[in-house]
Amino acid sequence: MSVSHVEQLVQWRRHTSRLLTRHRRPLAASLLALALVLAASTLRPAGVPQRQVVVAARDLAAGAIVVSSDLVVASIPTRSTPEGVTGDPDQVVGRQLVGAVRRGEPLTDVRFVDSGALADVAGSGRVAVPVRLSDGEVATLLTPGGVVDVIAADGRGAARVVASAARVLAVPGADGDFFDGALIVVSATPTEAEALAAAAAVGPLSVTLSG
Repeated sequence: MSVSHVEQLVQWRRHTSRLLTRHRRPLAASLLALALVLAASTLRPAGVPQRQVVVAARDLAAGAIVVSSDLVVASIPTRSTPEGVTGDPDQVVGRQLVGAVRRGEPLTDVRFVDSGALADVAGSGRVAVPVRLSDGEVATLLTPGGVVDVIAADGRGAARVVASAARVLAVPGADGDFFDGALIVVSATPTEAEALAAAAAVGPLSVTLSG
């Protein structure tokens, strides 16, 4: 090898060393990113069927009326999809939640209280009973799943408990006009349901929060 070739080789090595030193950090970052992508593709199961479902975009309180901003559509493995879910947000918007929901939780049909399904969630041996409260603002304190005692007044200053430890099923009137009170739906025994209907015909009804 001639002297000129040796000098060219030395110069090339020096130039390469300077380039590697100058671009060491960007090159290292690029290699790390490539490694992460390869690792992710290796860990991700290949060919796992996915299904789009509606999930909560944030934590939602019991009794909340679902709006579009409360929802996102996410893809989850089909085998992990619970029964009663939907991929269409329009089927969920406007419905009332029975209980609290965590962010990211798929919203299944049993998470909602609909007027046609109230009898189903009332419980064994119980019925769903609409109760109109004399003070509509009290309804804003109630949420589905809460427990109340329904109080009836006879108009002469006396009051009695008509339904004890009644579970609240829905509060459809909580955001309505309070002039004529507010409507709630509670779970009661058939005997309590008759007493509630009779009491409502005589005087106003109210509730107290029960443990």
